[in-house]
Amino acid sequence: MGVIFTGSRHSIRPSLNLDFANSKTLDPRITFTRASSGVYYDGYSSVKAEENLFKYSQEFDNAYWDKVRTDLTANNTTAPDGTTTAEKLAQASGETIGGAVYKNGFIFVNSSYYTLSIFAKAGTNRNFVGLRENVSGGNNTTWFNLSTGAVGTTDANHTASISDAGNGWYRCSITFLTTTTSGNPTYYVYETDNSTTVTDNQGFIYIWGAQLEQRDSLTAYTTTTSSPITKYQPQLQTAQSNVARFDHNPTTGESLGLLIEEQRTNKITRSEEFDNAYWSKVNYTVEANQTIAPDGTLSADLLILDDGVSAGVTKAITRGSLTTSGTSAFSIYIKNFGCTGTFTLQDGSGNGVTFNLENNTKSNFGSFLSSPVAEDVGNNWYRLKFATSTTNNTFYMYQGSFTGNGHNGVFLWGAQFEEASFPTSYIKTTGSQVTRSADNPTIEDISDWFNNGEGTLYGEAFVPSSNLRANLGLISLATTTSVNPKNRIEIRYSGNSNQSRGTIRTNSLDYANFYIDADTENRKVALAYKTNDASMSANGTGTSTDTSILISPEIYKATIGYIGAYQTVGGLNGYIKKISYYPTRLTNDEITDLSEA
Repeated sequence: MGVIFTGSRHSIRPSLNLDFANSKTLDPRITFTRASSGVYYDGYSSVKAEENLFKYSQEFDNAYWDKVRTDLTANNTTAPDGTTTAEKLAQASGETIGGAVYKNGFIFVNSSYYTLSIFAKAGTNRNFVGLRENVSGGNNTTWFNLSTGAVGTTDANHTASISDAGNGWYRCSITFLTTTTSGNPTYYVYETDNSTTVTDNQGFIYIWGAQLEQRDSLTAYTTTTSSPITKYQPQLQTAQSNVARFDHNPTTGESLGLLIEEQRTNKITRSEEFDNAYWSKVNYTVEANQTIAPDGTLSADLLILDDGVSAGVTKAITRGSLTTSGTSAFSIYIKNFGCTGTFTLQDGSGNGVTFNLENNTKSNFGSFLSSPVAEDVGNNWYRLKFATSTTNNTFYMYQGSFTGNGHNGVFLWGAQFEEASFPTSYIKTTGSQVTRSADNPTIEDISDWFNNGEGTLYGEAFVPSSNLRANLGLISLATTTSVNPKNRIEIRYSGNSNQSRGTIRTNSLDYANFYIDADTENRKVALAYKTNDASMSANGTGTSTDTSILISPEIYKATIGYIGAYQTVGGLNGYIKKISYYPTRLTNDEITDLSEA
């Protein structure tokens, strides 16, 4: 594909043009291997996260809600979240049939699953709440015993659940498949689970937090006021073995290019199961699978600080005894669920990152191999990451400046511990350590585009600042597959990670070694050469020129290209955006223009 240039830019077409960031495909001349799966964002896939199709989910006194045979008292008692927003639902005087709150004429999607839920608490002379809907084949009701915390009589069209929400509260739910498009989701107050006829004794229960979701599973409660809520979030994808990953910024959708990572192992063996005994917990409880995780599954756990536990009291969720030889990289996904204050991830030596749950900012403490990161991955999910040289390798998490109410907390997902100097993409574990293999793209035959004697090699990459280090390779053209080929042309990060380096090596001698400062995550480097005339430019800086270049017949025989590799060793731990080769030695002005940032 041709490119239009202005000014000093050339009109020469590249004989190789691998524009990974824009094409998002592999050229058929590239062989790609990775012996395991790996995760990435594809830039467009999203998944439904929180949903509550009701308005005024805590305001049953609002005209939005229909009432029958009932007296309702707003803001009458303490709700599960500690606020005085729960409402008293009483049978109206003179009635012998239980009262109800319902939403009339609600529109459903036919042949779809819905989940209806409510928080309820027994009051005086009433121990049951009933959940009814008339869109799955009749007026179908399931009953819940608020004294014993058990599901009562269950309608054949329902899948029912009840869970203890603390202080006498229970969350009750039914899931059903619709057979019509309009009906009434209803909350009833009853003292018996098998009859609508009850004693006229002004019995009542408390209710709070109504929710209706178009899905087949219950998720964490989402508060609504004047509008229903349906949220979506970017979905972390899984590429199977030997499938390249063209990654994207999850929040902006920006294409980052071809992801190249070295082999890594997650030594946390229960990366998503925080309710498991593998994790030690002090003053915390964990409710499993409460909301949609970054990968789109209902697998994120809710970590709840025990009721009444406040700052200054020992509270933590930990995993210790993680084997390491001296470098430790920690990471976890976190999302706030109604808490104030902070959440801290740290190692056992007092190094870590504190995340402000109210404004999504971070602060660091201790000593690090790279600056800690709070990466926004969409819909208020953040991935906290840091690396240290500690050998006290406890994975340690806790909250600060918040008093537990038994309801609010933080969602956790995807804990990872790597024996390395920086974190990499998430590796799921379910009971044992898991290793993600290295990404290895190569061009096995470069003869159809490589020009004997002269040429210009261009590489463009993005490496996050936390991953920057010496000798990261962008592109290496070599004559053999040995670790240190004696004849090669390559562009890489130098021994100083703040420099870009270009090398032309002939018969094991470096006939050109260019170093240009480029203290940036984004690198654009052009290396032009022919006998006794070679130059390099990086990010529009340079050029550096060498007039004593020997281009030997061995260089003419370069046969293999290693993408994201130094010599023949991969592991850029970043993104290759573009690789180009021009079958001529471009001028110094042209390569400067080509490499402009």
